[in-house]
Amino acid sequence: MSLFIQKYHAYFMKTNPEYFSEIVYLRAIAILAVISIHVSGSFDKMNSINFLTLLYMSVSTFSHFAVPLFVCISGFVLYNKYQGTFSLKLFYKKRLLSIIPQYTIFSILWILFIYIGTVYLGRVWNFSAIDIVYQYLTGTAFYHLWFFILIIQLYILYPIIEKIFTKSVEKHKILNLLIFLLIVQILYQIFSDKNMFYIGNPTMFLAYIFYFVLGFYVRFNYLNYKKIKTDITFGYMFIFFLALLPATILGIGNLSIEYFRNDISPQIILIFNGVSAIITPFYYILIFVLCLYFALKIFEMIPNMITKCLQIIGNYSFGIYLIHAFILYFLTAIILPKLGFNMNNWLYYPLVMTLVLSISLTLVYMINKFPYHEYIIGNSR
Repeated sequence: MSLFIQKYHAYFMKTNPEYFSEIVYLRAIAILAVISIHVSGSFDKMNSINFLTLLYMSVSTFSHFAVPLFVCISGFVLYNKYQGTFSLKLFYKKRLLSIIPQYTIFSILWILFIYIGTVYLGRVWNFSAIDIVYQYLTGTAFYHLWFFILIIQLYILYPIIEKIFTKSVEKHKILNLLIFLLIVQILYQIFSDKNMFYIGNPTMFLAYIFYFVLGFYVRFNYLNYKKIKTDITFGYMFIFFLALLPATILGIGNLSIEYFRNDISPQIILIFNGVSAIITPFYYILIFVLCLYFALKIFEMIPNMITKCLQIIGNYSFGIYLIHAFILYFLTAIILPKLGFNMNNWLYYPLVMTLVLSISLTLVYMINKFPYHEYIIGNSR
């Protein structure tokens, strides 16, 4: 092992794990983006395609950095805490207890909800025990639960990935590893068939593996990054805007093909998917940089009340993720339609975003008061 690596390990083991308050802000940004995706995602149900539709599609495209950011944060936090020699038994026990009970409870709740709804509507319940097990194993009991299957896979694979990363550090091949994983991720995004759950679901981690290891890399160099005194001026912001704009337009094009055009040839779709898969990781990295800059610099300049709200949202982000889909469903499928209020109204997005966030946050706060709440909505950080 080189002298550089020896010095690094000595330093890392002395300071690890270290607390980084900005991670809470990043979680807050990520969960707000998740809610934004789900609120803006029903643009295809609007009465007509207009400027508001385009606006929803833009918001949806931009907000899709949320899951990659959560994955990157997970890689950062895990590598900050579990690096070098650690107990695999304790690692798996703690990690899986932090996600399996919560995922199981909410999967059961959604399956029961669908069953009750089916009976209430007088329809036939067509789900067998195999169907229910299949939904549980694939994260398809409801649309947002797939994320937990992804995280479970990354938790299971973490010790192996950490060893590979450590070997790359020792051989000064970190960038080679990242480039390789980026290529693997891009090829997977282009050629994987997301409708083949029996293949695509167990290999889902390959679609996010680059972001996960990117979290390792950022933690490895983070203390040096934080020493860099750089302010993003108007010129930098303009450059960021110019860099993000083409990828956003491309994302809107992909959504247009997926939801509004049925006459596009498979070859054109493959080209769009390929270009999108190549550009998207760099698009998200730019957004990550902006999010981190806001977490480190901008949030220090805004009123304490706002930063306190962001901290609360970040601390409760896990529970909010679990609960928000329930709230959004009841609002958009049951309550708001009775009031004649839908996505064709310009106030729809800000109102539904505010309601979903505030109600979810309130419920998570209340559940935190009960014993064993961590097995329902996770630990509040």
